[in-house]
Amino acid sequence: MANVPNWDGSPQQINQYENATIPNPPNGSTVLGWQNNATQNNDGSLMVGSQGAANTYDAPALANAPSILSYNWQAQQVVCTNMSAGPNTPITVQMYGPGMPGITPQTLTVGTALSLATGKVAQGQLTPNTTVIQLTANASDTTIVAIVGGPTKPDGTNAYVYGLNMASPPPSPTPYTKTTSGNTMTTPAFNWGSSTIFVANMSSANAGALTIRVMKVG
Repeated sequence: MANVPNWDGSPQQINQYENATIPNPPNGSTVLGWQNNATQNNDGSLMVGSQGAANTYDAPALANAPSILSYNWQAQQVVCTNMSAGPNTPITVQMYGPGMPGITPQTLTVGTALSLATGKVAQGQLTPNTTVIQLTANASDTTIVAIVGGPTKPDGTNAYVYGLNMASPPPSPTPYTKTTSGNTMTTPAFNWGSSTIFVANMSSANAGALTIRVMKVG
């Protein structure tokens, strides 16, 4: 069994009954994504355990985008285990957030476009201005973008997840902040002061790069 005891959150495929463990996640919001890679119509199951408790989540077959969970694990170990009923049901897991051990983000600069490949992250400092973020995907690829920063929301996180090139809206309730069937999206204007912003491209492995541009508008 090829378990991964020191997983850094980057995309990792685990087969039936294998697990990937993050020993020391940050004490702050992270975004966990998982996607069933079975080539047949095999439904999957992912168990996520931490602090002596575990929850099991569906990993639907033939999905073109990952399932998403935003959460603060409070720096406690996280274990993701593939509990799928069938052996030919590999699942790719990925987890991102500011301060994740072993991850070196690219530099994100206000006013400068940055190309971010799938599975890659970027981080930069905002300016105390009204700001928007423009996201542009490859014209044909479903693209999933996680943004962490700003004040805490009612759900206890400060993580936002956007979907581009999504042919239909995700089911309700949804972990996505906003989705579009187009390949470009601009976030609502915000002002988070001179705080840090973190971005992760959580798209499938075969998706094209994402272009992100943080712009001052006021």
